[in-house]
Formats: sequence, C-alpha cells, structure tokens
Amino acid sequence: MRKTVISFLCGTLLSLTTVAAASDTIQAFLFPAKLQINGVEKQPADGNPVLNYNGSVYVPLRFVAEALGSKVSYEEETKTVMVRAETPASTSAKALKVQPLETLEVDLDLDGTKEIVELVADVSEEGAPFAWRILVDGGLRAFLTQPEDGMYGPVAHMETNDLTGDGKPELLVYRYNTGTAGAIGLTVYEPSVLWRAIFAVSDPFRFDGLERMEARYGVRYLGNLEVEFTDKETGLKAVIPQSLEKYKGIPKKELEPMLEKLHVWVDPVSFYKITDDDKDGRKEIVTQQRVIGIGHPDTLALLENVYWLGEDQSYRPVKQKVYDYKENVMAEQSRKQPLK
Repeated sequence: MRKTVISFLCGTLLSLTTVAAASDTIQAFLFPAKLQINGVEKQPADGNPVLNYNGSVYVPLRFVAEALGSKVSYEEETKTVMVRAETPASTSAKALKVQPLETLEVDLDLDGTKEIVELVADVSEEGAPFAWRILVDGGLRAFLTQPEDGMYGPVAHMETNDLTGDGKPELLVYRYNTGTAGAIGLTVYEPSVLWRAIFAVSDPFRFDGLERMEARYGVRYLGNLEVEFTDKETGLKAVIPQSLEKYKGIPKKELEPMLEKLHVWVDPVSFYKITDDDKDGRKEIVTQQRVIGIGHPDTLALLENVYWLGEDQSYRPVKQKVYDYKENVMAEQSRKQPLK
C-alpha cells in the first residue's frame, strides 16, 4: 500500500465513521477500494482518491453526496460544508417525515453482541416513500432511493441470511411495487466497513432491459398449440406447449388466432428464491419473471435467472431456465456473461 502525505482544510473528506476536520498536515494511505452506491459501481474523479486514515475509510464528500442526488456547497465565511438532499419534484414542496418500517436484533460481526438494525423510509406528507435508510445502532449504513416517482409503495421488508458461507449474515432488503405486476426489488448488503451491495435489482421494471423488450425477447406461434419463446440476447430458445385445458371455454378454432397475434411481454421480477443446490455453503439467488400470453392473467411461461457469487464477492447471472405454465423445464442454458 502506497503512502502519501496530504493536507486539507475544514472537513472536505467524509469518513464512513467520522468526519475529518483539521488544518494540520496528516499522514494517510491511498486505499484502492471499489465503491458501490445503490448497487452501482462508481469511482471518484482523478485527483480525489479514497484514503485510509487510522483504520477509517475516507471518501470525497462531493462525490458521495452528488451520487446520491444531493447538492454540496461551501460557505467561506463560516467555513461550513453544506449538503442538501434533492427530493423528487412531487414531494419537494411537501412536508417530509420518517416512517419506521422494521427492526431486527442481529449479531452482524459475530462478536457476541446484537446490533439494532432499523429500516426506515423518508416519506411525503401523504405517506409516499422517496428514500429508505438502514440504521445500525442509530448510525446510517446504507441508503436506497426511489428509482422513479412512485415505483415502490410504503411496504418494505428486511431479513438476514448467510449467503456467502462465511458464517456472517448478509442483510436482504425487499421493496414492493403496488401495481398489478407484483414487482419486487431486492438489494443484498454485506455488512462491513463499506456496507457493499453484492446483489441489486433496484428497478425490477427495467431489469433485463424492459425498455428494449421487443428487441430482446420474442414469442411466435408455431401451430398445434405450441409457442416459441426466445431471448435473443442470450440465445435461449424454448418451445412451450399450450393446451385447451388451460384455456377452458375457448374452442381451438378461436384460440389459435389469438395465439397467432401474441406480442411479447415479460413482466418485472416478482419472485426471488435463495437456494444452495450444490451444497457448498455459498447460496444462489434465483429471480423469476412471467412471460405473458393472450392477456395479463395468462402465464405463457416462467423465466428464471440464476445468480452465483463470483470471485469478486458480487453476484453474477450464470444460468437461465424457461418453464411452461405447469412449471416443467422447457429449456435451460448456462450463462458466461452478465446481463447488459
């Protein structure tokens, strides 16, 4: 680790545990850490390094604040650095309040002492959340924002599970959309100095490219009550049988024209499963999405993506499966590259 001598005035760096404010010269170490903010890897601009000083990690304040959507200003007269949170337009003019959602008592670092972990939401006067915070013994450890105005309702849930197999619990935070698709977001944190997100579906509607759905996915009626589903980005292809039993009351001569007019629609992620199929202690995360048929209540198929923990201790997609409406596996393939 390379050592450097730096000088700084009036707290221009933000530590995860303390705020540094000094006018004297100090010695610190360059700390080449990866930084993730709300599950997205980011790095400060050149000339603004991450530092380690007396065992605490220091990150440029402006970099962190602006990445979280806040504004930073400096008042020379009082030598004060000011951070102002920018709220969504629909809530900025309204009174805000903190809504407690859930509290857990967990021994996060296995030292024999349980920490108090709280999940709270920052909500508008009407109760619409625009941000969520995770507090440990009263101190802020993680911050989640609303991907778009109103996507998630006030209900959220957290639980612990040792996903990495090191004996220490990870924290799983679920957020729920109030729409008919039942979309669910999941962020998994590895409690540590940086509280790194090792898995994140922060926006289940855009996950796997909803905005380019027709460019990526395809459905085609093959005749004889069989429909082909393709994922053109990964090469996955499956022939999915339908049945008159499934479409009770619709004669075949009326059903087939409906199937011929199918348009692809893949619902957002609405289900997660934590498994350890290979029994190695490192658990897999499975996401599930519905492929819609002739109407939204009609499930044409189920699309699963399986995620494994990589060497960088972050989850990556490794396998896809397609099931028919009876949950029989119709196609399966391994994945080598992360989803774009």
